[in-house]
Amino acid sequence: VDFKQPVFVYIPPNGELRGGAWVVVDPTINPDMMECYVDSSARGGILEPSGIVEIKYRQHHLLETMARLDPVVAALNMRLASAADHE
Repeated sequence: VDFKQPVFVYIPPNGELRGGAWVVVDPTINPDMMECYVDSSARGGILEPSGIVEIKYRQHHLLETMARLDPVVAALNMRLASAADHE
């Protein structure tokens, strides 16, 4: 990248960075010239609130994701499978 001007990004207390704004402040674009500072009460999200509501999982995808990410669900699935093997 040819830009040599420094860029400082500050997200204030209770500030929020959402949606397409991430691409504007992405430090991987020019890491040598960009610094980000964020208050501990600030937030960031990759989707606008309306986009979050519209994400839909089909039942079998939801169950697969739960089994992959939740150790309690994974353990219960293993117990259920071993109980079915004993019958």
